[in-house]
Amino acid sequence: MNADVETSRPVEYYISRSTDPFLDEEQRGNAALSLCEKVNEEAEAAQISVNILAHRLLTPNQDEAFFVLQTIEALAQRCGAKVHTKIGKYRFLNQMVKLISPKHQGANTSEKVREKTIELLFVWQKQMRHIEKFKEVYDNLREHNVIRADPEVEADAILAVPPPPPKLAPFEDEEKAQLLKHLLKSTNPDDLQAANRLIKTLVKTEDLKVEKASKRQEDMERARRACECMEHLLFHPRENNVESAEVKCVFDGLIGIRPILFKYAGEAAEVNDELLAEILSLNDQVNRLIQRYQRIFEGKEICQERDLLGGELSLEEEITGLSSSAEPTLLDDVAFIGIDCCKSSSNTQKDVLSDLSSLLDVAPLFSKPIPNESPPSSSSSFATMSFALENALLASSPPIEVISSPSTRVFLHMATNAPPPATRAAVVTVLNLSDSSFTFSLEFTTRHKSVLTRLLAPSSVQLSPFKIGSIPFSQQILLFSSQESRVSSTEVDARVTYSNPIGVTTQHEGSFRVQL
Repeated sequence: MNADVETSRPVEYYISRSTDPFLDEEQRGNAALSLCEKVNEEAEAAQISVNILAHRLLTPNQDEAFFVLQTIEALAQRCGAKVHTKIGKYRFLNQMVKLISPKHQGANTSEKVREKTIELLFVWQKQMRHIEKFKEVYDNLREHNVIRADPEVEADAILAVPPPPPKLAPFEDEEKAQLLKHLLKSTNPDDLQAANRLIKTLVKTEDLKVEKASKRQEDMERARRACECMEHLLFHPRENNVESAEVKCVFDGLIGIRPILFKYAGEAAEVNDELLAEILSLNDQVNRLIQRYQRIFEGKEICQERDLLGGELSLEEEITGLSSSAEPTLLDDVAFIGIDCCKSSSNTQKDVLSDLSSLLDVAPLFSKPIPNESPPSSSSSFATMSFALENALLASSPPIEVISSPSTRVFLHMATNAPPPATRAAVVTVLNLSDSSFTFSLEFTTRHKSVLTRLLAPSSVQLSPFKIGSIPFSQQILLFSSQESRVSSTEVDARVTYSNPIGVTTQHEGSFRVQL
């Protein structure tokens, strides 16, 4: 094959060949090596590869699943930190847990795949101690006897991997650093001139960063002084004997500094800046003083609800979607599924969107029970029945993430009530995380023929683009009806299809198990 054609292949090509059960071992091995080279050369290849391999882990073909694990092992051995950070997230580790957990696909996983999965988890939690999630997942599986004993692994296979060194600020752009390195090695005068220009650009970029950081500190100090002044004026009015015009002047200053803090928080959240917590705390102080001023001088009742349905969010929740007790450093990860679905690990961090109970206004749903009407129990009445969204009483258990993609998330929040003849009801929530609007449709099918599903009309089929502080969402009721009393649970397949304004249609699929 032509070498140029071979090197131009996308990562998907090498993934397909390295996991193909119908190729021989040598062909798969060569494809895995080519994939590793591709990942080391291209900036986005690591993320793409891990995402695809994570999806393929749960294939029903056990030979393919085993080869997927082998490919992941090769990437972890040959591609360093760029792969380690990806496989060290719950988003990926949850897929491995599903392979061996009896609550997921463990019963259908072959012994060979099971042993390989346990071996990799054991080796990784020994090798990469700086990535704590490996050990958290492995210990959780041991605690619940999913892993009954540590696998026997040769000592040579467990070589400690040191944490990656911090990058120098001017060279955070890996591509520019590589280009500069190449130009400096060249003897061509034009290349040396290009290197000189690039160095000047990097130095200028660093100067701008320093200037920007200095400006941020000045603005934060200005916000602190305004807060101190407003606190003194509001909490000691008699002592100060001030005019309302003076307080109004300080209030206007707080109003003016709030969007600046919002901008700084957004920038800090993007790069996991350690100052994020300080910015958020300062902004909360600003908000509290603004609300106190409005109550005293304007007579406004400030709504403290925190939800997607119109209540106010703190800046931290607007930027990250997290409550104040959650770490903002896991913005691109999800919660660990664990083994006990009703008990979450104390160390588990919440995903930006995984805990809908803190985002959705569920209080009114618990305030009024629905009357127990009993229409005829039959499949015909089930096919025509209705159930209002506001009548669903949400369970206290966390929602199930059914589908996760860069553009959309689909969650299922089980209800504690269901109108007969339905045996279970749930609220389905679709979130738009993309920067463009789309229309969507959902499909749910059960793998047990005796279990019927009925998806009622959504609150909206068109979602506007995602904006910070405003997450477009749609909700609808999903009903289940078991025609056989002996069937207590079933696996459900889900599919979301959405189209953007230019007509591009995309589909994503997922599955979950529901107790009936």
